[in-house]
Amino acid sequence: LSADGRFLAAAAPAADGGNDTIVQVWDLESKPSSPSTTRLPGALKAMGSAPPARPGFWVLTEQRCAMLDPLLGREWGFPVTPPGDVTAVAVSRDGRMVAFGGKQGFAGVWSFDRGEKLLPPLIQEAATVGIEFSPEGHRVAVASSNGTVLILGTHLLQEDAQLRFDAPLAMDPLPNLDPRAFAPGRERMLVTLDDGSVRLVDFAQASERLIPSRLDNRSRAMQAVFDASGHRHAVSYGQVMELWTETGQTTNHFILSTPHGSTEDIGFTSGGNQLVAVCTDEHVRLWNTVDGSLQQEIRLPENGGALFNAGAGWVLAGGPNFPAVQGFQLPDPK
Repeated sequence: LSADGRFLAAAAPAADGGNDTIVQVWDLESKPSSPSTTRLPGALKAMGSAPPARPGFWVLTEQRCAMLDPLLGREWGFPVTPPGDVTAVAVSRDGRMVAFGGKQGFAGVWSFDRGEKLLPPLIQEAATVGIEFSPEGHRVAVASSNGTVLILGTHLLQEDAQLRFDAPLAMDPLPNLDPRAFAPGRERMLVTLDDGSVRLVDFAQASERLIPSRLDNRSRAMQAVFDASGHRHAVSYGQVMELWTETGQTTNHFILSTPHGSTEDIGFTSGGNQLVAVCTDEHVRLWNTVDGSLQQEIRLPENGGALFNAGAGWVLAGGPNFPAVQGFQLPDPK
């Protein structure tokens, strides 16, 4: 029975002679009830009711440990591949983690949220005969056949929420580590993905949405930044940038082009009135964010490279082939 007594689950070997396990779940509050059916690879080893925080059932076979959601009639989260000699299993109170014990001791902790190992195994002198999480999930008690009980501090980060995108993060991690990718208060973040798109992540709402682009599908985002107000953001696609300003129900959009070369770094001045781009043609260009007009160009020293400091409103120019560092203060460079 499930923890709330509403659902009944039964498991049996597959009738077609395979090595799979068939799990059927009935809703006892629905009459007549036709069961939902889930097929899991491997022979059944154990099953039980999930904690009240996540009503349903956990099922352990030789090849998979899965959480079944009776309301959805399918697996919840991501399946976990158990170690090969499981002698004990436990599910955390929040239903998000599973721990295994084996013939050689503690076998590790996995996450149903991601299907990944969170805590590595610990080789012991005796087999594990019992395992259990503490109520808050920060510790695991491992009982061994030699009469000892080991308490392990998991120190696992308890996520408030998780977001899984339909593309991996950009291979270059720097755009996603840039503080300018965060809005003030760090409640929102612009995430650059490997497919060239940009997503706006709202941590408070635990949601994400695609930042639309009016460029062709071949354009790939390289960098995305907010201004200090969080109402304006810019996305660089190399030789082209998109500038968005959202105030209430009004949205302004500009497409900005660099005459030669592509952008190396972009950012807003502290007041948000100008968008600054350091370009590969050894120029720094400034656009007016109100009307999208190009306001100014600064010629950098040859082979100088540049680094833009948005908060202080300075461009610092230097590099391996340039023996000094020059500072240009914006918006009136001197």
